[in-house]
Amino acid sequence: MKKTKIQRAYSASRASDSWAEPYLSMVKEFDEEGHETLEIKYFDDGSVESKLVWEYDAQGKKTREQSYLEGEELAEDHRFEYGPDGKLQAIEIHYGDGSSSRKTYERQPGRTTVLTHDDEGELEEKEVVWHEADGLVLKRERYSFAGTLEHREENSFDAARRLVRRLESGAGGAFESDLRFAYDDRGRLLQRVRYTQRGTVIDKVSFAYDDKDRVVENRVGSTYWLKFTYDDENHTETQERYRGNALEEHNLVRYSPEGLMLEEQTLERQTRFEYEFYDQTA
Repeated sequence: MKKTKIQRAYSASRASDSWAEPYLSMVKEFDEEGHETLEIKYFDDGSVESKLVWEYDAQGKKTREQSYLEGEELAEDHRFEYGPDGKLQAIEIHYGDGSSSRKTYERQPGRTTVLTHDDEGELEEKEVVWHEADGLVLKRERYSFAGTLEHREENSFDAARRLVRRLESGAGGAFESDLRFAYDDRGRLLQRVRYTQRGTVIDKVSFAYDDKDRVVENRVGSTYWLKFTYDDENHTETQERYRGNALEEHNLVRYSPEGLMLEEQTLERQTRFEYEFYDQTA
């Protein structure tokens, strides 16, 4: 398969009954290993809306991530450090106002502690994650600089290691929600229900699939629902959002036979994508 070097997006907005002139709305660049190295989004007047830049080491691990606001104003500069075992050890974060912070990862069997300090060495936040050897997260706790519990998340899994329940607590361990997940015999997520401490349903999200395991319907309580249709011959995917029987959004995406996005259309905007590829004839 061809390796993408550059992806460009050209967008146009609906003006009354016609479409405005398309403009360059996004550029993405990739290295030969497939890592994204640059993303720039543009306003319709050609000015920069946002910019992201990534760097990687010889093993493909991300070593730097820079984000910019409108124009070339630096928002954040993340620098990633790894240990001899290849695991993340620290993230140094520099901000546009000149301040900085540092996250360090202290790893023990079954537990990882993440400490965030400001540029004066003062503790800002602490997070403790209990997990299996393969990274399956059992519990997560986040503390303030003063050591007060701000959030807790406890996960339960079935024999197939699928998430079936998540208990969430807020400040001081106060109950927030009880999330429960149900699957069919093919392992597909059927519903996610959020309960209060007394068992009252807060919200419910359900899913239906076709025989290719693709989502064809996604219902969010009684508020709205999403309908997905697929045309394998023409490589298109359509998503429609309804509130009751009223259509609110219509989104069509067309792909190439290789799976590259070629076109995206909504009720108010249309975007086409163009690609440049690396020369693989050598």
